[in-house]
Amino acid sequence: MNNHTMRTLVLLSFLALLWSCDNSQRFNFNNKNIDAVRYAYCDASIPPKLQRNYTITVTPDRVEMVVSGGDTIPRDTSVVCSQQAFNKIIDLLNSEKIRNGELSNNDGCTGGDSESLSCFANNSLVFSGDVYYCGGKKSGNLKGDIGRVSEAICNLIPNFESVLRSK
Repeated sequence: MNNHTMRTLVLLSFLALLWSCDNSQRFNFNNKNIDAVRYAYCDASIPPKLQRNYTITVTPDRVEMVVSGGDTIPRDTSVVCSQQAFNKIIDLLNSEKIRNGELSNNDGCTGGDSESLSCFANNSLVFSGDVYYCGGKKSGNLKGDIGRVSEAICNLIPNFESVLRSK
């Protein structure tokens, strides 16, 4: 081998090593090992009348949303879900590289929003992660594009914004 080829091989080997040294723990999401996905959003510390926290649980046949905050009694909404819609959420967990990573610190910041994602199999927790947004920074152990996942989950509730804001 010539010198240039050898350098190229060493560089490619080094890059492959760096790429494989991700501290994140990937979970193999599929509809055989997941039968429920729960997404929760907790609003920032704002006046109670404006605050809205919600939890959405998706199963192959139902989507259930519980909204609390805003000085109201918690409200439940339940709609039918299809296996196909559930499978799309599972596929999105993989394509958006949802995983646990190293827990990052929020450096004492308070008053931010948080999101959490949990997956269950036979009523047992098999995956859980949280992300906290405060002061323009993210902390927590949930990695990947949770924004795309949360949008898809929220879109399973018809008129989501209206349901969220109703009293």
